[in-house]
Amino acid sequence: MEFRKTQRKDLSLIISIVSEAGLPTYDLTEQKAENFIIAEDNAGKALGTAGFELSGKDGLLRSLAVCKDHSGKGLGKELVREIERICEGDGIRDLYLLTKTAPDYFPALGYRRITRDQTSSDIEKLTQFTDTPPGEAVCMVKSLSQSPAKPAGC
Repeated sequence: MEFRKTQRKDLSLIISIVSEAGLPTYDLTEQKAENFIIAEDNAGKALGTAGFELSGKDGLLRSLAVCKDHSGKGLGKELVREIERICEGDGIRDLYLLTKTAPDYFPALGYRRITRDQTSSDIEKLTQFTDTPPGEAVCMVKSLSQSPAKPAGC
């Protein structure tokens, strides 16, 4: 299995996977598709997807979806880790998420529950936040910023 960064032309594939998982797709656009990844098997068959949106120095993890015949095998965790790696490389400090269906899944991956008023003002401007009324979804965050490494010999 390998991950590949998606392109605008992958939008219909992303929508298909996300829709099959029962997650909203109404706000997915070709532009947003550029911040997604797809996990593929060795034959190039899509196994799952995940994406993120940027807002200032923060990001929003969104649309984590694994194809039904591959769920329960740890692929979701691998997709999240890959998105985190990309975001951290892009200088993202905190990665937020909203979930209606998996609030017990993300704490094992280092996410902690917060109230919506604890999010950054930039994140609150994203469509998922503006379109999801408070109380309908659990808000979570994970800090991606690493403390500076100590110099050798310290």
